[in-house]
Amino acid sequence: MSINDFEIHKVIGRGKFAKVLLCIQKSTGTAYAIKVLHKTAEDQCDPQTESNILRSIVHPFIVGLHYAFQSPERLYLVMEYVNGGELYFHICNFGRFSEDRVRFYAAEIFLAIECLHGKGIAYRDLKLENILLAKDGHVKITDFGLSKQEEESDDSSTVSLVGTLEYLAPEVICGLENSFGADWWAFGVVIFEMLCGYHPFYSDDREQIRYNILHSVVEYPDHCSPESKDIISRFLQRNPSLRLGASAADGLEIRSHPFFSSIDFTKLFNKEILPPFRPELDNDLDVRFFDEMFTEEPTVLTPTESAADLGGNEVAGFSFHGKG
Repeated sequence: MSINDFEIHKVIGRGKFAKVLLCIQKSTGTAYAIKVLHKTAEDQCDPQTESNILRSIVHPFIVGLHYAFQSPERLYLVMEYVNGGELYFHICNFGRFSEDRVRFYAAEIFLAIECLHGKGIAYRDLKLENILLAKDGHVKITDFGLSKQEEESDDSSTVSLVGTLEYLAPEVICGLENSFGADWWAFGVVIFEMLCGYHPFYSDDREQIRYNILHSVVEYPDHCSPESKDIISRFLQRNPSLRLGASAADGLEIRSHPFFSSIDFTKLFNKEILPPFRPELDNDLDVRFFDEMFTEEPTVLTPTESAADLGGNEVAGFSFHGKG
């Protein structure tokens, strides 16, 4: 298989080292999202790890990998096309979510993270831009270029500074050893953003963001319930050993929190709970929930030089800058 087996339709995401293309497989007419990485990016991210993770997991709330192949210059990951847009797009364009909607998305995201941790995988890049909404209203997490198999023997990677600044846990910023707890910190940030419509540590200044993550007190709007405040504050515990999810049975600890008391996780996993929102889409090629900054780009394979200037706050490694 090669890229010539696909018709490139639109650009739907872009980062410094990769593009994501909406493509149609010529032989079947099926739409796929193809992540194209230039091989010069391999020192910045680990596409082989991303491919291996996606090959090893079949989960209702994790994007699926269908094919992987390469050319002399590029690596291609052919994934399911999730066309409801990023949660980031929905919050930016339509405002914050109701608490019931936040609870639904948070529970599905939790099941995805729990699955990864159960396989010894630290995700390390949980953020609104990496949480997609499928046409059936359920979420899918994507982009595993920064993920790490914890059983690997390379100790240096346990203190590497990777991810998006706004979602980095204090121990990551301080250069301390970190593991699954950093994902639960980012999960707390994501819940806050969905519920409040803004970032808990926001600043225009990057150094101020770092300071806020390490020292500032999180303030909650009046509409936040006591249960939502409690679960967020327990995820945003700066001491990772005290953070919600830090125990060996991290999943059970989170499932039993009062914020999720109305969720039947078995029914949720089986998609037997009706989603609170379904994106209105005309067909599989409808890209209305993707930013026009991407969809209006020429459909060329190599990222443009301006991709590095999109304004993203990634510290290291591959990530879609700001959006995508």
